[in-house]
Amino acid sequence: MEEKVSVLLSTYNGEMYLPVQLRSVFGQKGVDVKVFARDDGSTDKSTAILNAWAKTHPLKYACGNNAGAARSFLKLLQDVNEDESEWYAYCDQDDWWYPDKLKKAVSMLRARKTDGPMLYYSDTTRVGPELEKIENPFKRHYHVESAGGLLTFPDGSGCTMVFNRQLLLLLKKYEPEYLFMHDTWTIVLCGVLGGQVIYDPVSHIKYRQHAGNVLGGVEKMRYSKPRLFWSRVTKFFTYRYFPSLVAKEILNGYGNAVPKENRNLVRKVADANRGIRSRLAVCFDKRLRTGYLLIDMKHYVQTVVGKL
Repeated sequence: MEEKVSVLLSTYNGEMYLPVQLRSVFGQKGVDVKVFARDDGSTDKSTAILNAWAKTHPLKYACGNNAGAARSFLKLLQDVNEDESEWYAYCDQDDWWYPDKLKKAVSMLRARKTDGPMLYYSDTTRVGPELEKIENPFKRHYHVESAGGLLTFPDGSGCTMVFNRQLLLLLKKYEPEYLFMHDTWTIVLCGVLGGQVIYDPVSHIKYRQHAGNVLGGVEKMRYSKPRLFWSRVTKFFTYRYFPSLVAKEILNGYGNAVPKENRNLVRKVADANRGIRSRLAVCFDKRLRTGYLLIDMKHYVQTVVGKL
């Protein structure tokens, strides 16, 4: 019997790439796929495309006001029925999935014997607007599994994520006020609440880079080496993700549900910006290190300047 997977798809003015993505999603092998979509206030033909596919495929969709990609996915999490499937997958509107993407994810999750929250994510193959292969200057993937490392640096592409019902139920419990992205919130929550995070170094997705990406590095693909170097230097001192705010949201939403071994750590990060002692306590806590020198150095700087 094939595993049931609910695919959570958020669309916004995606008429150019949406049909190709839907073909790849419904072309998955070895799994029983249902798509639950939410249109985030499109002004193009995205809803018409969803409506057409809903007539011939197991696809349900709803329309809402523009909330942005992150909030749109959180609304999908709230609306999807936890009895639909045992497995849930985020889906962007403009990528292309290899036929084994979901099957591989589920098989790796199944191999881990646990009753708690679980999340799988994989590497990606960056491609251009026409799915053509392009040079990727960001060749190294930073994989972190520890709770502290994930809180510091939650690196994982949502378009590759597949997670179990237990994690879905946790995500449904609380909607954070501070939300960098839905995928960072998902992977941090899984790690901090004692779940298992599984990384697959093999790509099962063509991650399309184009001018309309919410996040991505399409323009950097064409940078010269000096310009790319300067871009990385600038990025080092630019802070968009704030672990202290995430830690506060976790305490607000989950409190004592945070395992005892992680509770003190989360509180320490939540209080990091209070003063120099709090900052130093975070800097010298080995549990917050990722094992990657540049990432850890950026974490130290961000902490010392009081912007954690």
